[in-house]
Amino acid sequence: MGLKNILKYIVVSCVATCFSQEKGSTYISAFQSKISTRLFYTNSFNTFNFKTNDQRVFIEPDTKSFIGASVLFRSIDLSFGFSPKFLSENETSKLLSLNFKMYFGQWIQTIDLYQQQGLETSVNDITLYSKNIKTLKIGGSSLYVLNKNFSYRALSYQNEMQLKSTGSFIPGITYYYTYYNFNSTVEDAKSYNFNVVLSPAYHYNFVIRKNFLLALGATLGLGLNHAENFDSRNSKSLSYLAKANMSLGYNLSLIHISEPTRLLSI
Repeated sequence: MGLKNILKYIVVSCVATCFSQEKGSTYISAFQSKISTRLFYTNSFNTFNFKTNDQRVFIEPDTKSFIGASVLFRSIDLSFGFSPKFLSENETSKLLSLNFKMYFGQWIQTIDLYQQQGLETSVNDITLYSKNIKTLKIGGSSLYVLNKNFSYRALSYQNEMQLKSTGSFIPGITYYYTYYNFNSTVEDAKSYNFNVVLSPAYHYNFVIRKNFLLALGATLGLGLNHAENFDSRNSKSLSYLAKANMSLGYNLSLIHISEPTRLLSI
């Protein structure tokens, strides 16, 4: 077999894997008639770096942890999080998050909103806290799961169960607008930036045993950032995204799932 034929065989095999025509029921068991709820505690926040007058300004929120809850029914997931006073080092610090996710077949659309108030500013190793600094970040992502037999919901939202090991390439685009207000009484102390990043990902669900799932994935992205600084000058730069995830789960289900009948063709 020549090199050309070997390469052709590899390409055809990869395409066949991504667009497998086996019925989804042999790979995925859905519980979409059920309402799924979650309570969570997380340490997720946004930090910012600026360069002004040949100085680097590092901004970090005083509040870094928050609690929240989410509700998932059929194709819609809504989650809300906030930071209560007992999680804040300073009572004037606030952190609010609102996340909305929708499933349209193999399309996944997310909308996120993060609002922070009360941040620490570091310049030349000097750190100051200001309760007047505010940031608002809004955006989301649009994803498409190429392999219809791969369950993204089993990975993240647990209203589906992956029955057989499989993976999928997931192309996507991520976009966020962030607004900064450093002093509510001074108009010039405001700024914003807008990021657009092409963010392809690959995820794989390993079904170790009947109810054990090991999920691995990675996302790498590159795009553009447009910013308007405090002095009203515009700037453009490259923007990048890098994420990796690993999770291990056990599904306790009282539903019996029978193996499909296998036919031998000659």
